[in-house]
Amino acid sequence: MNTIHTSTAHDAGHTTNSLGRTTTATTPKATRRNAGGAAPSSAIKRIYSISRAEVLLFVRNPTILLTALLLPVVMVAMLAPTLGSVMEGAAFGSFIVQTLAVWALLLIVYVNLTTIFVSRREDGVFQRMSTGEASPWEGMIAASVPSVVVTLVQITLGVVGALVLVEGTVVNPLLILAAVLGASVFLGGVSAWTSRYTSTVEGAQFSTMPVLMVLLFTSGSLIPVSVLPEMLAQLSEWTPFYAVNELIGIGMTGAGAGAGAGAGAGVVAAQVTGSFLDS
Repeated sequence: MNTIHTSTAHDAGHTTNSLGRTTTATTPKATRRNAGGAAPSSAIKRIYSISRAEVLLFVRNPTILLTALLLPVVMVAMLAPTLGSVMEGAAFGSFIVQTLAVWALLLIVYVNLTTIFVSRREDGVFQRMSTGEASPWEGMIAASVPSVVVTLVQITLGVVGALVLVEGTVVNPLLILAAVLGASVFLGGVSAWTSRYTSTVEGAQFSTMPVLMVLLFTSGSLIPVSVLPEMLAQLSEWTPFYAVNELIGIGMTGAGAGAGAGAGAGVVAAQVTGSFLDS
């Protein structure tokens, strides 16, 4: 019996035998890859898996954990007694939530994320991802999950505390949620940008200071925008964190930042200035 030998042609999916006949080879569907990239469901699964690992790393790092859990609360606790004697009700409740949100977003999301991104870069995590199935962008999103979740929990507890302890009000909670999530996305991008020129994890404490101070002072939660020079006040009203502070104030009381954090910052500034002059 004659043996027929086959050879592979250059045309994709075709083979030619020794009798000159051309046959078409079929490729199993399971082995075909989508040239457009991975399916969205696969990306979500990878982000979920990586985020679970990031949560464990987040909990096991005492520096990041203490920064996330204690510093925002301590900053609000330092200001609350001073304002408790001159503010009450909805205004005081709005101040608590707005100030807590600003500090939590800056310290938990921005500073912590910058430190985490630098640490992952030093460990070569992003470099390994660039050659593996998961992309560096998926790794960055997953690394942001613990910080954003802790921020949302703290702000939620702040809202509950404002309602229970000082008889505050909440007009539109969805507006508060939108403000916090929008700020988290913005700070995630800023953290990635800051990590590019931060050489070490220890250096993140210093590289984040310029952006942190600018966002804090222009938010209206520490110093009321109304006391700033006119040009600087107008510029502050166009900054991202002024918008975040304003949206949270509207979500709490239906009024802007002036009804809560802005008014509270004015009281603090006046008392600090008075104490300085008396001394």
